[in-house]
Amino acid sequence: MDSESGVAHIKETSFLSGILQAVFSNSFSTISQIFLILIVPKFITPTSYSYWQLYIFYISYVGILHFGWIDGMYLQLGGEKLENIKGDKVGNELCWFTIFQMIVSILFVFGTLLGKFNVPNTYVLIQTGIIIFVSNVRSFYFFLFQATNHIHEYSVGTLIEKVITVIMTIIFIVIGFGNLYFLIIADVLGKMVSLGYTVWVDRNTILSSIKIKTLPIANIRINILRGGKLLVANFASLFMIGVVRYTIKRNFGIVDFGQISITLSISNFMVMLIQAISMVLFPYIRRIDFDVVKKLHSVMRYELSILFLWLVGIYYIVFPILHIWLPKYDLGLSLLWIIFPVIFFDGKFELLSSVYFQALNLEGILYKINLFSLLLSMIWSFANYLLSLPLSMYALTIIGTFFFRSFLGEIILLKYFHEKYNRNDLFFYIMITVFMLSNWLIGFNSVYTYIALLTVYTVVNRKNIFHYVIEIIKIFK
Repeated sequence: MDSESGVAHIKETSFLSGILQAVFSNSFSTISQIFLILIVPKFITPTSYSYWQLYIFYISYVGILHFGWIDGMYLQLGGEKLENIKGDKVGNELCWFTIFQMIVSILFVFGTLLGKFNVPNTYVLIQTGIIIFVSNVRSFYFFLFQATNHIHEYSVGTLIEKVITVIMTIIFIVIGFGNLYFLIIADVLGKMVSLGYTVWVDRNTILSSIKIKTLPIANIRINILRGGKLLVANFASLFMIGVVRYTIKRNFGIVDFGQISITLSISNFMVMLIQAISMVLFPYIRRIDFDVVKKLHSVMRYELSILFLWLVGIYYIVFPILHIWLPKYDLGLSLLWIIFPVIFFDGKFELLSSVYFQALNLEGILYKINLFSLLLSMIWSFANYLLSLPLSMYALTIIGTFFFRSFLGEIILLKYFHEKYNRNDLFFYIMITVFMLSNWLIGFNSVYTYIALLTVYTVVNRKNIFHYVIEIIKIFK
């Protein structure tokens, strides 16, 4: 490879390898999150845990502050090969993007210092300001790696963050520093080291050709206008849940905010794995013929419905364990049966709607679906707040808006592909309804009803299930 292209040390990831690496790194992220959620609450008070969750809540939104700039770059470069990208052009954008994020970060911290917050809130906000710069600059590299199918670099960067965070958290707990302040320091250090890795690994690609030039206003404008829609789409799930969590904090206080947060964090585990697969699918779908895209969507739609319904059964394993391990969080865990299906509504939307809308340059439709769903969440949450309804209604708000978004995205994409909604699609929503109603009416013993119905359906449709598995293998060969 010539020195001009500078990509000799980074190889493109194959599809299967990309899936495995992304799933592995996100699986480790999931395990690390499980550790943090199950272990940390045992060593800190519910109030400190709630402030820690508030920090997690805040930093989940820092990506908004690049305003779609790198989302637009992601759409522009999606499916391209890294060696075909002009390093000086992207390098110039990286320089200006870094400067911009540094300014935003400094202004955020300065604004926090001028505000009148209590000590824990001030500390949380200052650390959030630091994360704005660290996380968003790292995201520039991550989006570049994802768009050009260099999943290995993304996966290692993700792993490094989680390993450092978990190790530092264990150290702080063992030496007696297991409090809010040191837990946040552990997270900040993990992200900083991960950023350092991405800069180091990119030393022979974009960084090797960096020459700061005039601010590329025209290209930035195009990226923000196009990427802004994808930004809303990517953050839609967080926005929809965030609106509910904010109204809970306003109406019930920081402790109940922590109660509902632990339930949402548990549900977020599997969403991370689903997003890993979606990330690898995007560049692949961009490169294949439209007819193959339609076929892929059809077979995935069938198989994922069955797979997700079986995964819903994990609830019956997770709930009793958490109930025994974290008795102080019974209020939040009592709502897990309502919130748990969010994983699968969000998963269906990510894998069967969102990634296809992005790959087919239909981000405008994706933007409208997410915006409409967000408005629904806001209206429903505001009504809950005004009527002073119990926490269970807030949980129903979350599952209701995610159901609406999943169903709407599926219907619109099927219409685009000129395909009909079939009974298997409907069965998925029926079984989720059975799961929720039976848990409400029967309680934990509903496991027998749910598993029996799903087993009968799987056995009756075993030939179709096997047939579509073979089709998926053929497509990805």
